[in-house]
Amino acid sequence: MNGILNIVKKELDKIFKSPRLIFSTFILPGLLIFTIYTLMGSGFSEEITNIYNEEQIVYTVNMSEGFQEAYNQYNSLYKDNQVKLNFIQKDETNTNIQELSENNVFAVIRFEENIDLKIDDYLSKVSNTLPKIEIYYDETITESSAAYSKIMTLFEFYRLSKFADNNIPINIVNIESKNLATEEDQSKQLMSMLLPMMIMIFIFAGGIAVGADSIAGEKERGTISTLLMAPINKRDIILGKSISTVIITIISAIGSFLGLALSMPNAEDIYGSASMNGYSILSYGQLFVVIILIGLLASGIFLVASTLAKTTKEATSYAMPAYIIAMAISVMTMFETTLPKTMITYIIPLYNLSLGLKGIFLNTLQLHQFLLITGSTIVYFTALLILAAKLFKNENLMFSK
Repeated sequence: MNGILNIVKKELDKIFKSPRLIFSTFILPGLLIFTIYTLMGSGFSEEITNIYNEEQIVYTVNMSEGFQEAYNQYNSLYKDNQVKLNFIQKDETNTNIQELSENNVFAVIRFEENIDLKIDDYLSKVSNTLPKIEIYYDETITESSAAYSKIMTLFEFYRLSKFADNNIPINIVNIESKNLATEEDQSKQLMSMLLPMMIMIFIFAGGIAVGADSIAGEKERGTISTLLMAPINKRDIILGKSISTVIITIISAIGSFLGLALSMPNAEDIYGSASMNGYSILSYGQLFVVIILIGLLASGIFLVASTLAKTTKEATSYAMPAYIIAMAISVMTMFETTLPKTMITYIIPLYNLSLGLKGIFLNTLQLHQFLLITGSTIVYFTALLILAAKLFKNENLMFSK
């Protein structure tokens, strides 16, 4: 019995006498879950709030003076919760919101000609026909959804204002809301929200164990001195370790790619009609390259962590913050419905890869954006390999206890 207790004590001491292992074993998993869900919740709420507080441009055809007046009255009454819209009158305008959004136009309202007079005729029962209004928006564009929500709030205020002295409010217009987003657009939007995070998690989770063991495992097993005394150049050793880590991580990444590509035709119940069958060969190729780039960057991070650490568990704890950051970034980009136009965003490590995945699934990734993502990630991976090689040559790190 004493022998069993001594073994139990010895094994527990490995954990409880190491602050790093206490953190990585007991605190980190819960912290990871808390961080991800907090970021998802606060990120979604903040994104919606910020967009709603922004001013959206709305094109109008045959603009109603009564509706414009209702807009001014609403903002005068509710100064702390104003509806910010910029109405621009047009004789006729395109209703393709995807194209209009490039000029920051997120909705179109078509009023029936002479609608104010027709509303008065309807209210005075001169006419029995409800005047018609058409609202065009795109549900897959967050700004467009916000503009539509504001427009409907104003119409309700306008309708009720017509019956301030009447206890039985009725409709004064026939509103036809036309969501221009196709089922395929909505499916792609859903895929671009969920899949980048899943891919990041799969690749980092698949490579972290092997990467952490690469150098730290040699130290922990006491074989590092034998390896360094072998008739092999240190540069060749670190290069061999790098190549093997990269190969294993990339194989894991390819597995994620194949699993994703093969599952998409069968995932219609989840994502709708836009399975991977709806994407071109170029999209497949871009997806493959970005997944490989994630694998390269992850393996470089793991290699540096493994070189710094004394044990594989310590190396894992060093690499875990990068894992958390990768997931947090993919959560941050989850609620973006369009890709940023600023070029610098496509050279920010990890963030650029998450944007690349989102752009591929939205089918909006441009060639120059893809090239920036590819080039910058290769530069970061090369820098990590150089750093790992320098650390590997440091004898204090290799033989510290």
